[in-house]
Amino acid sequence: MKHAIRAAVCMTPACVQLASEYVSNLSPNYKQLDPCTDFEEMVCGGFRANHNLGDDLYMDVGTVLQLETTKRMLSVLESPYPGESNHSSFSPRRLSTRDVSIDQQNFDKMKLAYTTCQNDTAIIEAGIRPISQLLDQLNATFRAGDWSETYSFLLRLGIAPLLTLDVVEDDADIPYPYYPYPLIKENSMLALGNLTAYRDPNVTTEYTAILTELLGKIYPGNSAPKDTDRLATDLVKFETELSEFAIQWPPDDSSSPNTVDLPISEASKLLPQLDLGKVLQDLAPANYVPHNVTLTYPVYLSNLSRLLNETSEETIQTFFTWCTILGVRYNVQAAGVFDRLDSLLNRVGKPPRDHVGLGRRQESEISKLYCAVRVQYDMVWILDRFFAETFFSDAEMQLSQQMVLDFKTAYAAKLENSAWMDAETKQRAIKKVRNVEPELGYPTQSPNVPSPPSLQEWYSSLNITSSDFFNILSATNFSTARRFAALGRPSDRRAWSKFRVSEVNAYYDNYRNEIVVPAAELQYPFFHKDFPDVINYGSTGAPTFGHELSHGFDTDGVNFDEEGRIVNWWTNETRAEYVRRTKCLVRQYDNYTVTSLEGTQVKVNGSMTLNENFADNMGLIVGYEAWQQRRANSTKPGMLPGLEGIFTEEQLFFVAFANSWCSKYSAQGLNPDTHAPDPARVKGPLANSRAFRQAFGCPVKDPVCDLF
Repeated sequence: MKHAIRAAVCMTPACVQLASEYVSNLSPNYKQLDPCTDFEEMVCGGFRANHNLGDDLYMDVGTVLQLETTKRMLSVLESPYPGESNHSSFSPRRLSTRDVSIDQQNFDKMKLAYTTCQNDTAIIEAGIRPISQLLDQLNATFRAGDWSETYSFLLRLGIAPLLTLDVVEDDADIPYPYYPYPLIKENSMLALGNLTAYRDPNVTTEYTAILTELLGKIYPGNSAPKDTDRLATDLVKFETELSEFAIQWPPDDSSSPNTVDLPISEASKLLPQLDLGKVLQDLAPANYVPHNVTLTYPVYLSNLSRLLNETSEETIQTFFTWCTILGVRYNVQAAGVFDRLDSLLNRVGKPPRDHVGLGRRQESEISKLYCAVRVQYDMVWILDRFFAETFFSDAEMQLSQQMVLDFKTAYAAKLENSAWMDAETKQRAIKKVRNVEPELGYPTQSPNVPSPPSLQEWYSSLNITSSDFFNILSATNFSTARRFAALGRPSDRRAWSKFRVSEVNAYYDNYRNEIVVPAAELQYPFFHKDFPDVINYGSTGAPTFGHELSHGFDTDGVNFDEEGRIVNWWTNETRAEYVRRTKCLVRQYDNYTVTSLEGTQVKVNGSMTLNENFADNMGLIVGYEAWQQRRANSTKPGMLPGLEGIFTEEQLFFVAFANSWCSKYSAQGLNPDTHAPDPARVKGPLANSRAFRQAFGCPVKDPVCDLF
């Protein structure tokens, strides 16, 4: 390595802290390692030595940051309203008196949900009473021969026995603008979850006994024990018959169509016991007229209709009641009531989870963390507002916007200089890059996160009280209503469809031709307003901005033009050369193996990971060029303290890039994925970077694969 000192040293607190982490992440024997062949181990060997996996399957810098972000979200919830904050343009000190009042109302609503969730005394004292109260409400919807009102009631609670009626708001097969559409799909909601369990008489006998006990404790009305025994027996018989065709989809009969579009009237004929048109009309906006519905596996509805014809209304009512109990049992604390059921479900392979994917709340190690995740799920935009206000400054927003412009400029220049693209395709590609819309930090539409009135309107129908159980149901009802409210209007192009502000991640949307980078991704140690440009461009610019821009040209992205339309805008000759170059990338990654903590070696699948590898490689190449352009016009210090005698400024760019992927894997953590394991995400792009090979004086300067 070269040890020349060129750049001034950054001595801000953020730089001093990051320098310490980079030094700590270095392999203990980094001086003996050849960066040209073992750079990832050189830069990240110390990370693996310093971090304990514990029960996790893997960890990397991103998962560590996500945990830190969760703690920051928790600090927002644990703190009072930040009335004196002046951190950003939408801080309380910068709002009008009216908006401050609304802002505090939003905060108080969120805080009430959080503190109510933590009130274990009230939750334990209530026991299973809230479930019985809910079942009383359910019973009021039962109508002989007509289950539509009952079904609408359950769908609002997020409970979907027998089938799911939902709304597809962001379909990857339909270009913008498009209208969200209703979708009906099979969803048996069978407690045991697998066919083997329902065919095992020992399991069903135990299940019947558990049902008898629980229905006797919770079932409303005056059912005697002998009645609950009969109800349980009939219910298990019904579930067993249902399991024979409701589990193990898709069906073996390949001639059965997977998905069909039908008029809602025709779909209802497949299941006359449930007026699907009436249910949809009940959930949709008042001005929405249902016409067609997308249906998955229509044969399922036919089989279900036959079974319902053979089943008593009492048993169907019991099934709906039992599904309701299953759907909300996680939301109470009732010592011992559900222990036998949970034990059985764990043994047959269906462990309990609640509406946000957590286990039973008494199993949670940290009540505060459990409730923080709940609030993050139920009132995400309010919590995200206060997270962004505290941890994402205006200066960081401006810096990220400038970086995206630099990356778009560098990308356009890279395309312009491509020797293998024909002129017409090249100009379309350049236009596509220039048309990319960046959504950075937080959404400003649907809702406008910095705007208290926008958030108040967004959550106006969400009713939060001092009852944690009914707060959960209210949040689910609110979420369902928002999804169905999308029917009858064009999908909102500016709405964030995948990630929240507090998620350490980013994405590119082919149909919108936009990149979305949440504020959580733009945090230390990836990004900071006080970092040298070489760090920001290496650790966030290349693996995030450059990576996401590059998805517009991966093997999926090349099928979309600058407006997000599916168009073949490549000439045959240029596309053939593109395919040849991406095949080189497949072969390159097929030759990589990654070693787990236990010593297990796993081969990388170059085909499965192609698009992500393409984005990683192009992101690094364009990132280095974007940094060089910025460097030429910058007076900021370019070196971290303590590293100036180890790396040059050019080398530090690649150190920052590799540090963003420092990781540690167990054997189980190396499961197949569309992303290559993190060590390969360092090794592959560096092998294709001429700039890296020049910076470290590698004997071979040519890349393994030359993409552009």
